Amino acid sequence: MSMARLDAHSLFRFLHFPSAFTTITTHRYLRLHVTQSDVSSSTQISENGAPQTVQVHPSLEVIGGGRDKYLSALKKNLEHPYNPFPIIGSNRHVETIFAAFYRSLPDVKFWRECLRTKDDGAVALDWVAGDHRKLPPLSPVLILLGLLIREHIVQPGLTGGSDDTYVRHMLIRARKLGWRVVVFNSRGCGNSPVTTPQFYSASFTGDLTEVIAHVSGRYPEAKLYAVGWSLGANILVCYLGQESHKCTLSGAVSLCNPFNLPIADEDFHKGFNNIYDKALASSLRRIFKKHAALFEDIGGEYNIPMVAYAKTVREFDEGLTRVSFGFKSADDYYFHSSSADSIKDVCTPLLCIQAANDPIAPARGIPRKDIEENQNCLLIVTPNGGHLGWVAGNEAPFGAPWTDPCVIDFLQHLDRRLSETSSSPSQLNEAPMCTEGGLVAAEIANIPMVANAKTVREFDEGLTRGHIIGLKSAGDYYLHSSSADSIKHVCTPLLCIQGRIAGNEVLLGAPWTSPCMIDFLQHLERGLSETSLSPSQLNEAPGVY
Repeated sequence: MSMARLDAHSLFRFLHFPSAFTTITTHRYLRLHVTQSDVSSSTQISENGAPQTVQVHPSLEVIGGGRDKYLSALKKNLEHPYNPFPIIGSNRHVETIFAAFYRSLPDVKFWRECLRTKDDGAVALDWVAGDHRKLPPLSPVLILLGLLIREHIVQPGLTGGSDDTYVRHMLIRARKLGWRVVVFNSRGCGNSPVTTPQFYSASFTGDLTEVIAHVSGRYPEAKLYAVGWSLGANILVCYLGQESHKCTLSGAVSLCNPFNLPIADEDFHKGFNNIYDKALASSLRRIFKKHAALFEDIGGEYNIPMVAYAKTVREFDEGLTRVSFGFKSADDYYFHSSSADSIKDVCTPLLCIQAANDPIAPARGIPRKDIEENQNCLLIVTPNGGHLGWVAGNEAPFGAPWTDPCVIDFLQHLDRRLSETSSSPSQLNEAPMCTEGGLVAAEIANIPMVANAKTVREFDEGLTRGHIIGLKSAGDYYLHSSSADSIKHVCTPLLCIQGRIAGNEVLLGAPWTSPCMIDFLQHLERGLSETSLSPSQLNEAPGVY
């Protein structure tokens, strides 16, 4: 990658960030140089009980009641200064937007599982293709909540999920450790289906609860962990507080959590953030219009015109979100959806990582006091990073964010502790036991034949007949799938039509068959009305029609 791509004037002039470069033109490749004497030390107790000196660099804020338990796991990540990448890391907006546009996207193939929720909604779970066969049932499972405010802003129409760069980089690291990874796409996010007039909210934990129960049921012997970004982090922390001692997760990580939504909303209307607000509102409008038919004639307190033409996120939330989830107003929604209020109830090991200059998740909203008082929590605040930028470290500027090694080391530390204490997930999590939820082994599938199939028969032979149906061959599949064998058992009035284009509306109009179908159905309906017979009775009285 040539350095021309990193030239600030050519790369960001269209984003109108002139102030970002007024102080750095003569220090283009300036880095932060810190001597060993600048590093503070603290003594922690290692896992074997011996004292261990852990150095935390003063460029990082590290606090939390769980400091003694977890700090040693992050020693190699925290003893060095946080060095933002030159030029890019000098401005929080530049770092945020650069990472969104230019961070690399690892190639990963997924298979999608759509999960129907209790309220008839739907969410999408993206599993890494092939892992259900390659990995043993005991492999730790990492659930990723890719619900990102930033993705709405810089890539309109996207709402985070399997295609997000942060999700992919974290997934790659976890898989290298032999972990199983699944991405949870909230309603309407990552092309997840929307089947009810309700999207997601910053604190709605119902879908996450069902997803965790489903994943736990699929792999009952595995330990479960979760990582959430942005709004996904807010939802995750709300879930941890809500479940408290009953939580089935063995550990969790929150990244760029807005924590205090009234404060985040206040800052969202200041300065350059107004551009984020308008861009995000535009993205939300597009998502709404895509599913507008679900909201037709919905009535109640919904303000559909306000939603359809919302110019700010607050207008969208006032017209739709707060009504969907039963809040009195947008302010009431923000006040009661802040995960800062949940920290004191968290009983699951939790690592929170924030950036002091985050434009969307303000540092002043971090519940530092509650984190310090909770022995299960650890907080790391970096001086720079923007909103999920963190363009620093060995992989800057196009690789994984600076935070990824911290996250993985923390989760590995937890998993080792659980393994060493012989704590089984069934003891840690009282999750329902069940089988693998119908996931069929694909040993008999012929993937090359399917990928290069030139006929339907080749496709059915390679996949359909065995992988899904379980029959011996394509011929066997066709033989046992013929509806001709079912005719003799039909007891419901049935009209069968086989034919071709004809009639008054030939060529471009309705097919000839349409009047026949309508007349037949009307005849049945009249017969039911005149005889007052139910459909089941009508089936037993064929003479009626």
